Amino acid sequence: MGNLYQIQIKKRIYLNLINGIMKVILSVGLLVIFLFSNTTADYEFRNLIIFIGAIIIAIIMILILAIQIIWRYFYLKSIKFSLEKKNIIFKGGVISRFEKFIPYSKIQHIIIYESLGQRFFGLSSVSIETAREGINSNYQTSGRQNARIKSTGPLIPDLNKKDAEKLKNKILVLKKKYSRSGI
Repeated sequence: MGNLYQIQIKKRIYLNLINGIMKVILSVGLLVIFLFSNTTADYEFRNLIIFIGAIIIAIIMILILAIQIIWRYFYLKSIKFSLEKKNIIFKGGVISRFEKFIPYSKIQHIIIYESLGQRFFGLSSVSIETAREGINSNYQTSGRQNARIKSTGPLIPDLNKKDAEKLKNKILVLKKKYSRSGI
């Protein structure tokens, strides 16, 4: 089972790394600002405490970031999808594994998502939704749009933008070919 289009794991790791480093810098910076705003302690002792606290928090955050990146790498490496004769097959998972077969005739929507970070790296994610998944979705319908779009179907993450469009078009052609209604 080979992927028709390759998931761009390296670009996703860079994106996660940039995001994580920004969080570490922001958090440590806010901690330093907060601690410097308290002027009740002795200056030299306070500076030492601030320095040690900032280093400890930075180390903890860097360890968490490293674990997240390693986990994301193995998860993305595990995802496999293929376009078979009458089905799309998805497989993956690190600890818990999944395998899903979606007949082309059941596909309702093919959605291409691009976050700000993905656009910066030229990436897109493709979500394939069936009528059943649409019914089970938990979109808010309060008249305002969600800040974060939730995929309810299988998601093929971080493809090159052109590959995502090609995949979408190929699935649409196969859907039309294998749909009973011809839609």
